[in-house]
Amino acid sequence: MPPFLFFMPMLFWIVILGGGFYLALRFVRALEDRGAGGGTAAELAELTELRRRLERMAEGVDGTARRLDAMEEAQEFTTRLLTEGPEDADRS
Repeated sequence: MPPFLFFMPMLFWIVILGGGFYLALRFVRALEDRGAGGGTAAELAELTELRRRLERMAEGVDGTARRLDAMEEAQEFTTRLLTEGPEDADRS
């Protein structure tokens, strides 16, 4: 029996068990990192306040966009009135 036939199954199991151990170690470290990064109550309160501020900013931006749309429509109306002239406005 050739010697490599004896070492091939050993090598196979070493790779499988080593890879499994490595993956288990990475999984445990990821769980530890997730648990450590949970944050304190103060950090959670700060994040909640930041979220509220961002929501208010988004509402402000939406309001500004609506006002800009209204101003654009008013500008188009004024431009149309000025280009038609007073005699065209009387006919319509």
